[in-house]
Amino acid sequence: ADIEIDFNGFKMSGSLINNGTLTLQSAAEGGITAPSDHAITNNGTLTIESGLYDALAHGKAACVNYGTFTMNGGTLTRSQAKGTYSPNAANGNSYYAFINRGTAEFVSGTVKMNDGYSSLIQNYGTSAVEAVMTIAGGNFVGGCNTIKNDDYGVMTISGGKFENFVQACVLNWNELTLKGGEYILAEEGQATFLTGYTEIGR
Repeated sequence: ADIEIDFNGFKMSGSLINNGTLTLQSAAEGGITAPSDHAITNNGTLTIESGLYDALAHGKAACVNYGTFTMNGGTLTRSQAKGTYSPNAANGNSYYAFINRGTAEFVSGTVKMNDGYSSLIQNYGTSAVEAVMTIAGGNFVGGCNTIKNDDYGVMTISGGKFENFVQACVLNWNELTLKGGEYILAEEGQATFLTGYTEIGR
């Protein structure tokens, strides 16, 4: 059966693993704060409508998706991130805020962290199963690279706002199609787009 969880402004300390069909929402900044693990691991179908989902520990993400993920609102973050670009170091707390190993769609919402060592979002597949990500909207702020389309990643960006302060708004290593979006790179940044692969469409 489909399940909906409304945190109603309250914060749950812990982590959530979804193996079914789940929708998450909350007023204000209610949601999940994960002190020692990924805040959310999705193996099924997950939709985030609202709420705040925060991974506090080193090497842990706000959400790791192996299934089907849709973000229509809310915030994914790593509020305790300490990674720096120069000097290039994790400083005891760094990692991606969102990792996609399945199919992910961003319609609205925010993904953010103050980390110059790890990328904000990683889209990473395998030779057997490509990771597919579509970004139509949302705000994406921070990371060494704000978006990292990694090996076996297939990504389409048609909208959204991307802000980077140290390296690149988008780093591409596989198939990327750009149809839109707003890209803001700080003066200290290296390039709005960095690519090691030639398959970039418009």
